[in-house]
Amino acid sequence: MPVKMNATISDSKDKHDRSSRSNSCQLNNNNSNTDSLQNQNSTFSSPLHESVVMSSQLSDDVFLSLLSRFLEEYISGEEDAEEAVKFFRESFPVSSHISFVHEIINAVLEKSEHHQTKTSQLLRHLLSSKCLSRQDFKNSLGKLLEESGDLIIDIPKLWKYFAKILVHPIVSNEFSLAEIKECLKFLPSKLRDDGQAAELIAELISEIKDSKGTQRVTEMWSQSELQWIDFSDSLRKVNSVVTEHKLEFLKDEDSCTKKYSASNLNTDYFRDQLLPYLKDNEFDEICNWIQVTVGDKIKEPEFVRILMTAILESSVEQCSNEWIFKTENFYKLQKLIQRYVDADDSLELQCLFAIQAYIDKLQHPSGLIVKIMNHLCENNVLSNEAFLAWEKNSNPAESNGKMQALESLKPFFTLLKEVEDGSSADEALSSCFF
Repeated sequence: MPVKMNATISDSKDKHDRSSRSNSCQLNNNNSNTDSLQNQNSTFSSPLHESVVMSSQLSDDVFLSLLSRFLEEYISGEEDAEEAVKFFRESFPVSSHISFVHEIINAVLEKSEHHQTKTSQLLRHLLSSKCLSRQDFKNSLGKLLEESGDLIIDIPKLWKYFAKILVHPIVSNEFSLAEIKECLKFLPSKLRDDGQAAELIAELISEIKDSKGTQRVTEMWSQSELQWIDFSDSLRKVNSVVTEHKLEFLKDEDSCTKKYSASNLNTDYFRDQLLPYLKDNEFDEICNWIQVTVGDKIKEPEFVRILMTAILESSVEQCSNEWIFKTENFYKLQKLIQRYVDADDSLELQCLFAIQAYIDKLQHPSGLIVKIMNHLCENNVLSNEAFLAWEKNSNPAESNGKMQALESLKPFFTLLKEVEDGSSADEALSSCFF
C-alpha cells in the first residue's frame, strides 16, 4: 500500500515542528521554469504531475506535494530506481535540488529502516546518473548539519539515522568521507565540542563495516587520509567514541605517522589544532596528542616556537585597551615548555624568540613582556643563561621587535645580572674552602 502523502513530509510538523526548519531550505526561486516537465508519459504520471506540467512555475507548495508523491511511490516499491531517476530529471529543476535533498532526508529521518535504506539508494542513483551534482548534495548536507542543534534534541539517534541515509552514496564512491568532513564544518560548534562530529563519523563507519566488512572500511579510511582528531579536539572524547563503536582497528597513529613522516613538520595543521586543544584537555591528553601529531619533530625549533606561541595565546587576554597576562593559565601550561624544551639551551632560546615575535605582533603592550619574563625566571621555566643569551643574540633574522623588547626589560636584566654576579661570587668563595 502506498504511503500517504501526509505521512512523509507534513507529519514531521505534527511530531516535532520540523516543518519550520524545512521552510528555511525551500526553493530560492519560486518562479523557476519547469520546461523540463514535458514528458507526460512518465511512469510517475498523476493528476498532480499534470497540474505541474500545465503550470509554468514550480511553487513551494507544488514542489513539496510533487516531492511527497515521488518519494512515497518510490519507497513503496511501485517504481524502480531507473524510473525514479528519469522522473527526477524531468520534474525537478536544478534550482530545486538542494531543497529536494534537504526535504527527503528530513522526511525519512524518523521513518523505518526501509525508508532510510531506500532513500540512501535513491541518492546514490541520483548522484551516479549525474542528475544530482555532488556540490548540491554537499550543500544540502551542510544545511542539515547546520540545523542539527535543533534536530538532535528531538531525535536522540539522529547520527545513526543520518549514517543509514548516507551509507550507499559513500560505499559506491559517489560521495567520499573527505567530503563528509567538509560538510561537518557547518555543525554547530557546541555539538562539535561535545564530540558529535566524531559520533556521526563513527556511526557511518559502523554502517559501512556492517555492509562491506572491516577490510573495506580500513581501505576507505586510509584512502581518505582522515584522522579521528579531525572530528574532535578532545582525545578523551575521540577514544570514548572509538571504543563505544568498536572501531579500535582504525587508529590515528597509522595515518598520523604517514602524514608526518615527511622531513618538515606540517605547521599549518599543527598550529590550527593546537590552540583549542590546549584549552580543552589535560596535560597527559595534550602530550599524547602532540606525540601522535608531531612524532619525532618535537625537538625541532619550529615546533617549540609554535608551542610557546600557543601557550602565550592561551594565557594573554585583551580587556578594553589593556592586555592581561593570566598567570593561572600559563602556570597550568608551563609544564609543556619544561617537558619539550627539557633544559636544552638552543630550544630555550627559541622560546624567547617566540615571545619576542608575539609581543611584537601585539605592538608591545605596556608591561606585558616584563610580566611574562618575570614569571619564566621566577618559576625556573627557563634558565638565566637563556635570558642572557637572548639579550646578546644579534641574528638579523631575529631582530624584529628586539630593541623595543630590550628597552622594556632593562630593569629585568639589571637585576638578573646582579643575581648572576652574586652567584658567581658565592661559587668563588665556596671554592676557596674546598
